[in-house]
Amino acid sequence: MSSIGDLLQTSPETLLKELNQLRERERLLSQERELLERVLEMRVENGEISADWLNQTEKGLVPIGPLRDQIVRVMKMNPKRDQWLPKGVHKHLVASGNTKSSLANVRTTMGRMVADGELVRAKDAPWFSLSPVARSGRRKS
Repeated sequence: MSSIGDLLQTSPETLLKELNQLRERERLLSQERELLERVLEMRVENGEISADWLNQTEKGLVPIGPLRDQIVRVMKMNPKRDQWLPKGVHKHLVASGNTKSSLANVRTTMGRMVADGELVRAKDAPWFSLSPVARSGRRKS
């Protein structure tokens, strides 16, 4: 990247050309990232990569797979923290590279997870906790 002084002296045509080149590189990187994420998701879905591999804390949070699974992984990776707000979960997801899930998606999914018994929500409280089923790693059928 050039210094501000250099950029201020650069012709608008050159600036526009460089900007378009950056946009193209960004588009190509985004496509490559999406391809790699999808291949990992496919390998998980096909059973080639185990859920245990995804949950290894030294790898950090791996932002692939269904949003429900990512939410559970966020909550499990911080065992000392028992109560979670959707905003906190979303913050961890974004920090780990999940750029597709909005805060509204996380809120909705966590609400559905309560209905399905994967999360517990205390009465008259805004936070969520993992249910015993989710803690054990078993899915409710």
